[in-house]
Amino acid sequence: MFISNSMNTDNLLVYSRLNEVFHEWKSGHSEVGIKYVISGTEKYTLNKKSYVVSKGNFLLVNRGQAHEVAVANAPEPVHGLCMLISGTLLNDVLINNTAPGSWLLDNPEEKIRPEFDFVEGIYRPDDVLNQYISSLGKMLNRETGEIPVESAELFYGLAQQLLASQSLTGERVQQINANRKSTREELYRRISLAKQIIDDSFNRELEIAKLAGTVAMSEFHFFRTFKQVYGISPHRYQVKRRLENAQKMLGENKLLVTEIAFLCGFADIHSFSKSFKKAFGISPAAFRK
Repeated sequence: MFISNSMNTDNLLVYSRLNEVFHEWKSGHSEVGIKYVISGTEKYTLNKKSYVVSKGNFLLVNRGQAHEVAVANAPEPVHGLCMLISGTLLNDVLINNTAPGSWLLDNPEEKIRPEFDFVEGIYRPDDVLNQYISSLGKMLNRETGEIPVESAELFYGLAQQLLASQSLTGERVQQINANRKSTREELYRRISLAKQIIDDSFNRELEIAKLAGTVAMSEFHFFRTFKQVYGISPHRYQVKRRLENAQKMLGENKLLVTEIAFLCGFADIHSFSKSFKKAFGISPAAFRK
């Protein structure tokens, strides 16, 4: 099932509800593709690499890129949103967000027209564009495909958040110590995957050496690059995620503090309380009260 919303022929949103599909696709010369999964899992092949896009994540595809998408015998329909954003729209949003008002008045027809070359890969729920698309997905009528947002507002919002997302991503990529841009981007993709593994397994103890091996990096190179990108070591990031989840659980349910400590991966209540107080300036019990 495909239902389209568009601002013009170059800016398109397609809602899909599929149990099975195999489709070869090539994005237009100036169109950036965003493949967001509302529920289920979609598998993509892009530049000879495989990407498994699960619920709440999206794959970013640069202009003019050939890729394949597959959904095989899904027991429940896989719901997704495919968005195409034109370079013209991105350029207009970039100018209006960066150029002073006086310049816009004096040069109404002038265009910067940069070559948009974004960092391809899977983007998670903590990404600003992902959060915007997630809000659209919550408004989606899954029977009619309707999103109750005026088309121009919807696509301008997508373009604006895509540029904001890539600005932050670009800053992180630049922190990586490598000479070639392609090398920095590949290392960023691997580090991002490792971060997602930590996010998904925060309550399990992860050995840095094994985590590095999962993303095909040496332990030292992985440790150094992770810290360059996120400003924190992998171990400290895992503890941070545990504490964030513990904080959420303390506020949302009636489990004992000891139970929450173990569920969040701490060895005992003492180490949990000590780490929690150091991070938030208050004990877990006092925070709950």
